[in-house]
Amino acid sequence: MTYSPEHGHDPPGDERLARFEELFSACYDHLVAYHLRRVTNRDDVDDLVAETFLVAWRRLDDVPAGPNALPWLYAVARRTLANHRRREDRRSALTEQRTPRHRARPLEGS
Repeated sequence: MTYSPEHGHDPPGDERLARFEELFSACYDHLVAYHLRRVTNRDDVDDLVAETFLVAWRRLDDVPAGPNALPWLYAVARRTLANHRRREDRRSALTEQRTPRHRARPLEGS
């Protein structure tokens, strides 16, 4: 049986893996470039690309075939980046709340 997204059949394991590997090979550099234009930390870029491909693996049946796969992945990458930024904002806010604020005291004798 061949993979048929319109009939809702999951491709067999080997076929699924081959499809994902093809998607990864075709789109990896594009997604790295996408995130590098938006994030300065290379470790974060690697994590975001990995998260994007994790979504693609989990939802492989929803990934369009051919040239429409990249725009689909860009949409996933955009949402992944938005989630990352929200996490960073929350982390910064928590750090700020937990950091003791010392008020400058005037020097004695001044």
